[in-house]
Amino acid sequence: MRHKLTLAVIVALAFGAIPRDAQAWIISVSGVITSQGGTYEDRLGLFGIVGGPLFGLSYSTTISTDPALNTFANPLTLSYQERYGGESLAAGSGAPYNIVTIVNGVTYSRSELSPFLNRSYLINALSVNDVTTTLQDQIHQDVRSSGCGFSTTPCLESYILAYSLGTPFVPTLDFSVAERVNRT
Repeated sequence: MRHKLTLAVIVALAFGAIPRDAQAWIISVSGVITSQGGTYEDRLGLFGIVGGPLFGLSYSTTISTDPALNTFANPLTLSYQERYGGESLAAGSGAPYNIVTIVNGVTYSRSELSPFLNRSYLINALSVNDVTTTLQDQIHQDVRSSGCGFSTTPCLESYILAYSLGTPFVPTLDFSVAERVNRT
């Protein structure tokens, strides 16, 4: 679901189908499905009829995961932290995740215990005034289902990205810190 949207992002401690001992984060986004030079259709009929239009419909998506359960971590720098894993990397595991998407009142949800990819990163260069890089703050969560490795199985790929080039909003690079952020 790659759409240009008005974002409302919530990062908080939460528990779901993710292991109970995990410190998870939840990232939520909501808005209206819009298009830049293309049309969007419901190819699988998840939210209505197969091939039905999605443009202009209201939606919300929530991804819950624990980035610390991903196998790989890029070295922590002054203003960047990333955790990732999954079958796409041929070694290492991706953190389990839950995703719930609601389009025009119709809900689709999925849980993956062994995803094809799970990637989380935080950038707080703007918040800490890290002038050694591009001044920006970002929260990013990308998940891809196990079916993304096979041409015969449906693939769910979803990501949520919130960023700012002017207003600091990522005070720390700790994935387990609960924060509430609203950005457009």
